[in-house]
Amino acid sequence: ELSLDFRIKLAQLMIALARRDEKEVVRLDKEMGSRTQNSKADVRYRVLTFWLDRDTDDVTQGQSFHDFLAWGE
Repeated sequence: ELSLDFRIKLAQLMIALARRDEKEVVRLDKEMGSRTQNSKADVRYRVLTFWLDRDTDDVTQGQSFHDFLAWGE
C-alpha cells in the first residue's frame, strides 16, 4: 500500500511532468527519495518523462528503447 504522502508527491510529479517543468520534476523526484549514480538533472528528467509521461523524440532523442535505457543508466 502506498502512503498518502507518496501518492500526493506522485500526483505533484505528474503535474510537473505535464507542465514540462524540469526543475520541479527533479526536485520532487529527489524529495521522494530517488537516488541516482551520477545525479544528473537532465538524465533524471528524461528518464522520468519516458516512464511516466511520453516517449517522444524530444525525450529519447530518437534512440531505440534499448539504447535509451542504456543511456539512462
